[in-house]
Amino acid sequence: MRRTALLVVLLGVGLAGCFSVDGTLQSDGSGRFRLTYFLKRHATFADETRRLTSDHVKVDSVRGIGNLQAIAEIRFDDVTKLASAEAFRNVDVTRARDGGAERLRLVVRNPYDASLREALAKGAREKPEVEGPRVTLALPGPVLEANRNAQVDGSQVTWRVPLVDYAQADQLEFTVRYALPAR
Repeated sequence: MRRTALLVVLLGVGLAGCFSVDGTLQSDGSGRFRLTYFLKRHATFADETRRLTSDHVKVDSVRGIGNLQAIAEIRFDDVTKLASAEAFRNVDVTRARDGGAERLRLVVRNPYDASLREALAKGAREKPEVEGPRVTLALPGPVLEANRNAQVDGSQVTWRVPLVDYAQADQLEFTVRYALPAR
């Protein structure tokens, strides 16, 4: 019983790293997204708003849903400056023009130490129905290619990462190349 309780606690803490993003990127690099994530213990919405905000990242709202989860509505003036907000310090975003296309690269570093990641991976193997991170982006032009077996529908791309893969990875890399809109 004690081992099971410990695993539940560790899995609950580990799930704090799971998230989903539903966003839109404009051709100038600005955009918005809805972030659904697990709150840290004793978090307040004022604290979360502060962590999610910077000169380049603004929070329109943060609200709680269900069991320790929150949804934040966020907008940004430059996607490559997301890491200017404390909550996104583990996210690197680059954009590069390539002729009539643009390549967007997002790298999300796993913030957990090895022991917590192993506990999360073990829990994910025992409960494969628990979903891992999901990132969906609507881009300013049709998707030409995307990594990680992403689902593509016109100008929208969705990456789904199994929880066990997230737990074991030092970082997740998402890349997409899309056509630029005609000027």
